[in-house]
Amino acid sequence: MSYGGGTQKRWYFAEFGQQIGPVDDVEFSQLMMSQRVGPMTMIWRDGMPNWMTLTQVRNAGVYGLPNSYTLGGGVYTMAPPTSGLAITSLVCGILGLIACFIFTAIPAVVCGHMAMSQIKNSNGMTSGKGMAIAGLIMGYLVVAITLVWLLMFVGMVAFSPSFSP
Repeated sequence: MSYGGGTQKRWYFAEFGQQIGPVDDVEFSQLMMSQRVGPMTMIWRDGMPNWMTLTQVRNAGVYGLPNSYTLGGGVYTMAPPTSGLAITSLVCGILGLIACFIFTAIPAVVCGHMAMSQIKNSNGMTSGKGMAIAGLIMGYLVVAITLVWLLMFVGMVAFSPSFSP
């Protein structure tokens, strides 16, 4: 059996406890784009030892999962999903920068580092590196601003003429 390209019907997926298929690569790609087949959908094809989730098959990277689809004569490549941690880092970093809240800056830094690790270990199956970096920069910037503010406050109190230890 040939696993390269073509319209050979080879994919099966489970929906509401029922086996659906076979479908070809183009149809399967469209199902993924429409999110009818999502990350936790169980899928199977010849050559796989057993049914696996779409995420497991993507992470294995050996079963010829289609990464593009054709529609109206054009070929469109599917973008990998964005890391939720990267999005969280970016949002927390923005909130911290706008409101200067150290309480959102620390999660921005933590989530940013976790996202960078997740993206690095995903072998291209997760995106969001730019968001993670932006969240890290904003988070560290808010932490630095907060530390400078605290040092200035402590200095003002310590050297105030009315302060007596």
